[in-house]
Amino acid sequence: MCRPDLNEATYEPNKDLIERAKELITNNYSKSFETKKIAQMLGVSNNHLVRLFKQYYGTTISEYLIELRLKEATRLLTHSDTEITKVALDAGFQSMSNFYKTFKMRTGLTPKEYRMKCLKGS
Repeated sequence: MCRPDLNEATYEPNKDLIERAKELITNNYSKSFETKKIAQMLGVSNNHLVRLFKQYYGTTISEYLIELRLKEATRLLTHSDTEITKVALDAGFQSMSNFYKTFKMRTGLTPKEYRMKCLKGS
């Protein structure tokens, strides 16, 4: 074997690839990007990346991205007095309507209601 640091029984090239993809997504969730660009950066097809991500993490890239953005939005709403419009943009949402709709669907509250609830709970 040319690389003694790699154990043939445990080396999973797809797992390494998908972990790099997840890291790229995690580090860039607040920016607008396409899955195709990540696939291109990693040298694989978009379909292959999407399939592997779902296989390894049990969720789609889109769902993972939404969860990251909502986590950041809830953090900002809870720990800052940043305007809600800026919270949405800082978390990576491209439109306010999408932000409100997604936030309400996932939390059951509007961003303003969520912030008020958190302030009362403090």
